Amino acid sequence: MKKRILIVEEERLLRQFLAAATDGDGYELVWRQTAHEALRRSLDEHFDLILLDVNVTDMDVWKALNWFCLLRPLRPVVMLTERSDQSRRAEIFGATLALEKPLNQTRVLETLTRLLNEPHSVAPSLFTAARDWGVYARIE
Repeated sequence: MKKRILIVEEERLLRQFLAAATDGDGYELVWRQTAHEALRRSLDEHFDLILLDVNVTDMDVWKALNWFCLLRPLRPVVMLTERSDQSRRAEIFGATLALEKPLNQTRVLETLTRLLNEPHSVAPSLFTAARDWGVYARIE
């Protein structure tokens, strides 16, 4: 069964790059230009991974990220960003990791393969966010 990846991206060139990077690797790519469309689609369908561009314009990307994480906490969400300072923020808000543009085709494929094949028995991004914002207390 093919792994399904939901890509939330407005730029056509980046969508073409991602399609070329994953060509022939057995992934089913589903494209949505807006975060609203992607969230609606993810309610009705199963996706193994979300690629979310920081530059979506139809809603606050950090709210969109939170919604994706709440809908299915153990599903990897990878943020695509142009700024290195957004990587840590993406992880604090629940992203599994952030890939910085310009993207490297080999790195993208290695990252997708690793995330789609490793077990997700724990949601470290949620624990990281809670820890960094002081939301939880240690229970012994």
